[in-house]
Amino acid sequence: MDTLPDWLLVAALTALRIGVPLAATLLVGYLLARLDARWKAEELARQQRARAAGELPPLARCWEKTGCSEAKRQACAAYNAPLPCWMALRRAEGRMPERCFTCPVFVNA
Repeated sequence: MDTLPDWLLVAALTALRIGVPLAATLLVGYLLARLDARWKAEELARQQRARAAGELPPLARCWEKTGCSEAKRQACAAYNAPLPCWMALRRAEGRMPERCFTCPVFVNA
């Protein structure tokens, strides 16, 4: 009995047993991430169209409620962003700032 071909067969079948489910899982995850990104883009476009048509109220701006100075507004990631201010700050900082939890714009949204 040849041991090298037997070991190669065992190694190939083990790789197949592990590789195929792993590849399928990675493929499904990739496709779901693309689908999620597409849905987010579609929803953002729908909201912008609805806002432009007057169907939705305009986005409330936190600097209007808190009275931020012009210099502070220019340094803020949320200033003139197409998203609600807390979402723009969350994307820029990687987490929701504590000040957003008490902001009347966030609380009323």
